[in-house]
Amino acid sequence: MHAWTEPIERVSVAAGLAAMPLTTPKAGQSVEPAALAENQRWWPAVPWQTAAQHPIVSTKMETVSTKME
Repeated sequence: MHAWTEPIERVSVAAGLAAMPLTTPKAGQSVEPAALAENQRWWPAVPWQTAAQHPIVSTKMETVSTKME
């Protein structure tokens, strides 16, 4: 489980570390690839953890399904 803003926070940090441009439109907002606007934060600030602090770990569902066969 994670805060609803955590995925976009993680992507923002990763893009910054990789020096990659990032566009984060609001849900339903149209985007023109030839004229991307400067990235603007539109989501609320809520506590979250970076990937280094809280890495995503597989739930190992493939192991469970294999055991059930």
